[in-house]
Amino acid sequence: MGNVIKFKRNIQKLYDRANDKCDDGDYVSALSSLLNEAENYLDNAEVCAHIADIYTELGLYENAIIFWFKYMKRAKKKDYFDGYNGLGANYYFSGDTRVAGYYFNEQLSVDPTNSGAYGDALEEFLDEAFKEERKFHLVKDKTQDEIDGEIIENAKALNKDGEYQKAIEVLNQITEDRKSFAEALSERAFSHYCLDEIERAVYYAEKSIELGFTSIGSLTFIIHLLLSADKPNAEYYLELLINFEVEDTESKYKKLNALCEFYLFEDAEKLCDELLNEEFYDVNTSFIKAFLTYNRGDYKGAEQNFRKAYLLSFNPVALYYLRLSQSAIEGKATVGELRVSFDLPYEVIEDYFNIIKKIANDHSLIKNYSKRLLTDIADWCFTLGPQQAQSVLTVCFARSDDNYYINYLKEVLINPTVRDDVKKHCVAVLYENGVKKGLKVVFSHYFKEIKTQMVEFKEVNKTVFKKAYCYAIACLSVYEKKRLATLEIGALELQNELISSGMADNEFSVQALACAMYFYSGEKLVPKELVYHLFKTEKERVVEILKMTEINND
Repeated sequence: MGNVIKFKRNIQKLYDRANDKCDDGDYVSALSSLLNEAENYLDNAEVCAHIADIYTELGLYENAIIFWFKYMKRAKKKDYFDGYNGLGANYYFSGDTRVAGYYFNEQLSVDPTNSGAYGDALEEFLDEAFKEERKFHLVKDKTQDEIDGEIIENAKALNKDGEYQKAIEVLNQITEDRKSFAEALSERAFSHYCLDEIERAVYYAEKSIELGFTSIGSLTFIIHLLLSADKPNAEYYLELLINFEVEDTESKYKKLNALCEFYLFEDAEKLCDELLNEEFYDVNTSFIKAFLTYNRGDYKGAEQNFRKAYLLSFNPVALYYLRLSQSAIEGKATVGELRVSFDLPYEVIEDYFNIIKKIANDHSLIKNYSKRLLTDIADWCFTLGPQQAQSVLTVCFARSDDNYYINYLKEVLINPTVRDDVKKHCVAVLYENGVKKGLKVVFSHYFKEIKTQMVEFKEVNKTVFKKAYCYAIACLSVYEKKRLATLEIGALELQNELISSGMADNEFSVQALACAMYFYSGEKLVPKELVYHLFKTEKERVVEILKMTEINND
């Protein structure tokens, strides 16, 4: 079973079953049992570690990292060793040696004599870190093919930036006698398409394929082009796509997506089966297979594949379609054929946004919706939704006065896939709305513990000072994991000074006031040139506030 840790016996029967499933290679069933256990015992760090180990065994290192952070959130400090070891190993396996080094160093600082469950990964990392290899780079002239390759890449960048005419001019440098000429014509076709010069686009796309530049991308492009322009010949290229030979996994997956795009479901399912024979636990292929199975009426097969995709990814889209297939099994299906998509249907997203708007306008309405529905909305929002909607939900949940939603936000804080800006806002809003204890948070993949206390400001402009203080905590926690004691003192002293100068009831920018608290406290956590960027404020506004404190002294 590789590195998967055998489960301890404190929940004997469940762990025995999970062990047996793993030994039989049925990781999906093992995950299902353990994840159910994790939902029943929300503070059980041990279960999170076991789930993480299974994901590591499957090569799903991002999922393993997420569950090791869940472990860290629930674990006592004396048990952090295993978390550091698991995080170091999985970041190392995923290729991020910088972050891996940080966690291995944290692990060794706890116990330098113990290499942990992932000792082999630690040893391999240390061998690489201390190995010095001299590499000699011979300077040689570029070949014509290399030069042409750079020209094509330059044209692609110009097309991406909307500089279509410039891209065409650049591509003109590649003449008909060059090996890359056909590929250059394909890129040129795209430029003409973007300039709405359809006839030229079709001409160059067909010429490119005729000269031998045939790929999944070029075939997909010409088919789209012909269908959108209502031109003949699309059937010919569809046949080329179906019969196009691909060998490596990445190319097979590109072909699979193209086949689904053009509703060639029978051919797509054959390719799906081929890919799953090579890699049974591939998430995206399992997800696509589920759609194809559903569309031919095999709802039980679809349910199994959507379940597998969900357990391997925790993607809320997979969960939505899992429930849809379960409804279909019960004879309650409302959708006949599904479009293969990695997002929710448009009408569902629209419903979600409408609910977010309603509870944003009146926070008390949150009680009108079930926790399951709001959790589904939040799961989608923090995975695929826009940042503005994430911020709105953060405020609504924090002000709900409901521990269920508060705990949901605490899980968001240790999710490495959520943007740092969103998590900073979440920290500020949680403190602002009465969180008394410290918080655990992951910023840029680094685990932090925020240890600070909410201070009691005087009544003069109290709300703004409180908001600014909470915002300062959120910003500075990116840099510091010790208690920000001097910030607590400095924030109170700044308000007192502004009250003395008669300026405390001025209208202040929360960001500028937070930054002023930082300077006033004497903290020196942040490089000076980054301070204003960190607090998202202008230097002039901060200086203006600090000058107000000098009036009384003068």
